[in-house]
Amino acid sequence: MSEDATAQKQDSPDSDIEIRAEPDGASSPPRKRTVFASILIELREASPLNKILIALSVAGFVLGTVGWNVLSGLNDEPSTSDVMELNQKVADKEAELDALRHRELLDELARQKGVKPEHLLPLFQAAERELPREGFEQAIGDAVEALLAKANERVPDFKDDAVIEDVLRQAREKLKTLDTEGAIALLEGRLRESDEARQAERLGEARVARELAEIAADAFQWNKAAAAYEKAGSLNSADVWAWFKAGDIHKLRGDLSSALTAYETGRYFAESLGKERDRSVGYIRIGDVEMARGALDAARAAYSASLEIRQTLAGRDPSNTQWQRELSISHTRIGDVEVARGALDVALAAYSAGLEIRQTLAVRDPSNAEWQRDLAISHNRIGDVEMARGALNAALAAYSASLEIAQTLGGRDPSNTRWQRDLSVSHTSIGDVEMTRGALGAALAAYSASLEITQTLAGRDPSNTQWQRDLSVIQTRIGDVEMARGALGAALAAYSASLEIVRALASRDPSNTQWQRDLSISHIRIGDVEVARGALDAALAAYSAGLEIAQALAGRDPSNTQWQRDLSISQDQIGNVEVARGALDAALTAYSASLEIRQTLAGRDPSNAEWQRDLIVSNVKLASVGNKPAQRYEAALAIARDLLETNRLAPRDAWMVEDLERRLGEERAGETR
Repeated sequence: MSEDATAQKQDSPDSDIEIRAEPDGASSPPRKRTVFASILIELREASPLNKILIALSVAGFVLGTVGWNVLSGLNDEPSTSDVMELNQKVADKEAELDALRHRELLDELARQKGVKPEHLLPLFQAAERELPREGFEQAIGDAVEALLAKANERVPDFKDDAVIEDVLRQAREKLKTLDTEGAIALLEGRLRESDEARQAERLGEARVARELAEIAADAFQWNKAAAAYEKAGSLNSADVWAWFKAGDIHKLRGDLSSALTAYETGRYFAESLGKERDRSVGYIRIGDVEMARGALDAARAAYSASLEIRQTLAGRDPSNTQWQRELSISHTRIGDVEVARGALDVALAAYSAGLEIRQTLAVRDPSNAEWQRDLAISHNRIGDVEMARGALNAALAAYSASLEIAQTLGGRDPSNTRWQRDLSVSHTSIGDVEMTRGALGAALAAYSASLEITQTLAGRDPSNTQWQRDLSVIQTRIGDVEMARGALGAALAAYSASLEIVRALASRDPSNTQWQRDLSISHIRIGDVEVARGALDAALAAYSAGLEIAQALAGRDPSNTQWQRDLSISQDQIGNVEVARGALDAALTAYSASLEIRQTLAGRDPSNAEWQRDLIVSNVKLASVGNKPAQRYEAALAIARDLLETNRLAPRDAWMVEDLERRLGEERAGETR
């Protein structure tokens, strides 16, 4: 406001006091005192009795602080702090007056109702906190009448037990004397006792449910076991592992949806209770389900969450062997995802990190069977990566190290089904190397050893889906050996046995992508036999069934390299049948579709020897149907020579370089004629 600002006038019904705004530092002309305005406003809002008391109580303050200045006509206006102090004095006096009036009212009600004043005191204190000043007396009176009416009500007959009825009657007796605090304390105490009793009862029921679950699981009554574990978890939220065990049963039986729900529930309770280790376990199990469903991104996210927690725990206490072991598990799971994605270098790094931890633990205590088993698993995983890279010697060394441990553990306790399964897996892996090297006798021996163990396990519990799948896998491997030996009847028998198992599994849970993939592979293998037998229509039907599944899986997740490769194989097989039927155009379409997929995969990871070999095959097949033969053979030969020079060409494929050189030479010779 400028220095020559005009005066502002504020009208009040109680005063004609003028208030003039002045700039900082300006002198104030004579004026009437604004402090009186504040006093009069307070008086205006008060009741008649309060007006008298307020006026009397503040008179001394006014005269003592600003009154003399006003009476003497001095120009100094009271400060803001003076006015605030005056307002506070007024409020304090009002509070003193209210307290006096409320005490008189309390004593009067106590005399009227014949009760102790101290019983009414909590009621008045609560009302003073919660109710406005206006209507206070009426509200207190109404409350007293309502409480007395409640006290004289007959206790309803709700078929309550005697203890409950007795508590209610005692509370009503206290209300008759308006002892509200006593009545409330009595009822709250009973509720606490009831809550404690209910909690104890729930915990007792949870223990019963746990016992039932464990017995039912040991008796192979999986449905009862899963339901009982879930009941135990719902009754006792602290029992996070009850949910995990329920999920394990659902997963074992192939119900991935129910398994995921159980694992998510367990992880949620673990998080809410601050149980970090259990939360990491929940993430691992969730990742396992996502892997089985083929959701690689979701699996990777879950495993990474687990890894982050476990790195923190393991870093917090490096001497805690359990946390170290679990950290190695998270590394291994991440490696599994990367293998499925075709990122072999990343997978190998993850597996190696897990192996390093496990070697340290195994050296610390060679008698610890669990740590020895973990070490065997790490060797096996690294062998898988080396196989995919075409490093057969490195793969065999890793598989052999795993087999040695598995044989030791399996021999220690033949009744331990987990160790027996590990032994069968190691035999299968050794067989895979021998098959790739072309040593059919050694491969068949290894596969047969695995089959014997797997048949025993699968026969022990036909409802165990993992063991049933293992049986189907080893049947397929044996069929591969028989095909390579030319024993078509034996091959068809093995493939058919595998198909029967995976068809049953896939129908049980169509969302299980692993089982769907197994079914696709079985169809393709049977198609191979039918081609060899010359039954082209039967072969085409089998290949088409496999192709349909492969297309569905590949379309679900284009980043899953395993599914993409499966699709390329199915396209190849369809092309083979079309060639045999003389439909070269149809064959060219199928082979071209296969090549497109394989070029993408090989470009993603040139170190993957298997994918490089697939490129050789696709180029040769396209050349065989007249598609740029010289160019195709030349491309195939370049890849084969590179694999040979880098020691990644499998011994069974050693003939490829010479054969491709011959084909390319013949083609070029034909072009010059």
